[in-house]
Amino acid sequence: MLKIIETKLQESTAGIIDDLAEESHTDTPTLLARLIEHGLRMELLKRSTQLYIEGKVSMWKAAQLADVSLYEMIAEIKKRGVPIQYEVEDFEADIKTLKKLKSSI
Repeated sequence: MLKIIETKLQESTAGIIDDLAEESHTDTPTLLARLIEHGLRMELLKRSTQLYIEGKVSMWKAAQLADVSLYEMIAEIKKRGVPIQYEVEDFEADIKTLKKLKSSI
């Protein structure tokens, strides 16, 4: 389902958007939706990365919050130069998970 949202933009910003839409052979609403979705994804990545840096969430939880795969989250963490936090407890939890997976095969 689509929702219509109205907003006000500076004339210069609206002009740039119109120009970009014309250059990409698309209509302005479609371009705006794409730009908003891209910006939202970037903001979710930024927020979840910050929560990870602060130690408030695990890498897995950060990936879930950003709505990306664990591999994408690891790449984002590395791209931002953030050291990966992997404690003994994480290792032990991974071992338990692997044992459960092995016994279910």
